[in-house]
Amino acid sequence: MAFDNRLTELTEKMRGEFTYVACTAAPAVFKAAQSKRAYRAQLDDMAQMIGAKLTVVKAEPEAIKAALCTKSAVLAEGLGAICRANTKGDCDALLLLVEKACVGFLHTQALHVSAALSPLDTVLMRVVYKKKYSKKIGG
Repeated sequence: MAFDNRLTELTEKMRGEFTYVACTAAPAVFKAAQSKRAYRAQLDDMAQMIGAKLTVVKAEPEAIKAALCTKSAVLAEGLGAICRANTKGDCDALLLLVEKACVGFLHTQALHVSAALSPLDTVLMRVVYKKKYSKKIGG
């Protein structure tokens, strides 16, 4: 599978909107982006850094911008993922996390099992991360 330039173009359009923006079309991410449904967090680090769900949005600038205003990562339908963050390090970490989460989603789908964290757990993990751990990088 060749990298689709549309993902890069959409990412470039987000650069003026957010501090750091990056994309990935790793095989698992590309496959997950073929879906039209959101993926619930299965991993604690996803719940912390991304939130309860990784959503799939239309591969259009307006839809991606709207989603990234409230989420740090989204799947662009049929293309891959776009992430945004306040630092390059956080953006790079989000890309790796999205790739890891998509591998998990695909494995659980193939095994026909559910491994999603409970909604309460995901909210607690996200709140603790936002209030405590995400502040430590600055000192």
